[in-house]
Amino acid sequence: MKSLIVFFSLTGNTRKIAEGISLITGSEKRDMKCGEDAGDIRGYHIIFLLSPVWNGKVPGPVRVYMEKRSWDGKKIYPVITNGGLVGRTYQEIVGLCPGARVAPPLSVRFDFRKQRTKDREIEFWVRDVMRRNLMS
Repeated sequence: MKSLIVFFSLTGNTRKIAEGISLITGSEKRDMKCGEDAGDIRGYHIIFLLSPVWNGKVPGPVRVYMEKRSWDGKKIYPVITNGGLVGRTYQEIVGLCPGARVAPPLSVRFDFRKQRTKDREIEFWVRDVMRRNLMS
C-alpha cells in the first residue's frame, strides 16, 4: 500500500520526526506550512499525519488542510508532538477525517527542542504500522 507523510512544524520538532519516518518507510513527505498546500492525497492508502499540539488542540493550518480533503477509505496514523499534554488533538483529528480509519496516535514528547520519546520507540511503532498494513 502506498503511504504518505503529511506534517506541520513551526519549531522543527515535528519535521524531525517526519524525516525519520520517511527514512524508515520510504514515503514521500509533504509540509503543511502556513498558507501552503501540501497537495493531493488521492492514490495514498496510508497517511502518517504529524501535528504538534497548540493549546491542547490541532493547529489552525492542520485543521484547514484536513477540512479541504476527502479522507474516505484512508488509514490515518496520527503522530502528535507535544510538551507532555495531548489535550483533545486526537479527538479533533478523528472528527476532521470522516470516512477514514484513524488509529490511536503515537505521542512524541519534547521539552522545547529536546526529544524525550526515544527514536527506537518511534521506529518500532512505524515498523509495526507498516507490517500490519502489509498483512491486511
